[in-house]
Amino acid sequence: MSWWMRLLAPLWHPTPRTARRVAGAVVVLLGLVVVTGAVVRLTGSGLGCPTWPKCTETDVHSGVTFHGLIEFGNRVLTIGVFLVGILLVALVTWRMRRRDLYLYVGLLAAGYLGEAVVGGLSVLTRLDPLVVGLHFVLAIGLLWVGVVLWRRIGCQDVPPRPVVGVEMRWLGRGLLACSWVVIVLGILVTGTGPHAGSRVDNRLPFDRRDISQLHSDSVLLMVGAVAVTILLLRLTRAPEPVRRRARILMAVMLAQGAVGFIQYFTGLPSWLVGVHVAGATAFWVATLLLTLEMWQRPALVEPAPAPVAEQIPGALQTA
Repeated sequence: MSWWMRLLAPLWHPTPRTARRVAGAVVVLLGLVVVTGAVVRLTGSGLGCPTWPKCTETDVHSGVTFHGLIEFGNRVLTIGVFLVGILLVALVTWRMRRRDLYLYVGLLAAGYLGEAVVGGLSVLTRLDPLVVGLHFVLAIGLLWVGVVLWRRIGCQDVPPRPVVGVEMRWLGRGLLACSWVVIVLGILVTGTGPHAGSRVDNRLPFDRRDISQLHSDSVLLMVGAVAVTILLLRLTRAPEPVRRRARILMAVMLAQGAVGFIQYFTGLPSWLVGVHVAGATAFWVATLLLTLEMWQRPALVEPAPAPVAEQIPGALQTA
């Protein structure tokens, strides 16, 4: 049997553990796309490829240049690796006959196409800050879909069972909405400041100090809301996994807040802004996981492993 058949076998006959690993890999790739997109912006490489869908008028790359390689590398990661990840998730869900997950796979594919189009528009509009910000918003939305898919793919297709009271569930939804506001305000701050991504004078028409203060206020509000959530989860004797998710979210927020204040008082060094973007991604995922942890589904039972020869079709075995 060929080596590629042995690699295909676990995907052709996936177990719940394999399925979660594949979905988890897609979530990691989504996070990498966000971070590498920030690198493109912070190095001023957004126009390293001056046109779209090609990199130049005549080629798919701009040659061995610093900015060109950075932007082209981000395009390769987005188009190549992430596309392979979506195809693997589609294969796993199809082989598991999880029709309840087809919608999420479809949303990932549609979001991928949307990201490609918005990325092209950001180049064609010479890195308009609003278009660049929409690029980040779509990436955050894709992360939402990816995290939900990762949680559900290893669980049974049954309605979720709430593990906390209705008031706590509404509080979780409120935290999710508040976190979205925090992220959007952070996007506006970046579009107003020196790291909007454009190498020309193209910034959002906000006062930098005022928009930064509004963003900081939203973060402080979120910290207070999470602190109240931790206290209420303890008083209501919520399950430990939910309480642990809340503590993790608080730790991420405190670290993110520290980075934000440091970058503000040190003149916004680009590398620290990159750390802040990575922290914002972690903050969003932590908020999602806390909210989703308030509902539970029974886990799928791991079947006994089948012989490798039985895990792929006979046509492939003889190929």
